[in-house]
Amino acid sequence: MKLPRDKLLVLCNWPPVQRWVKDSDHLMFQSLVEVLIPDVLRPIPSKLMQDSLFLLSSLFLFLSTSHRLQEIRLGDQHGRSAQLVYNKRRL
Repeated sequence: MKLPRDKLLVLCNWPPVQRWVKDSDHLMFQSLVEVLIPDVLRPIPSKLMQDSLFLLSSLFLFLSTSHRLQEIRLGDQHGRSAQLVYNKRRL
């Protein structure tokens, strides 16, 4: 059986229900923190850190080079297009 919308709204505005939802939310959050925080605070192995830094620096180098090459290609295309337009106007 489905609870009608208007009754749900009345129920949600009732102070004991609001207090229960707030307390339940707080308990759920606290439980989640107790589970997740120990994993977050655990030290990262140095090998994993070194591999991650190497991957990130390689990725940065690849993206930088790709970006520069793309700028050069676009610059060449723009220059050729401008030259074609200039030549057509001269005719």
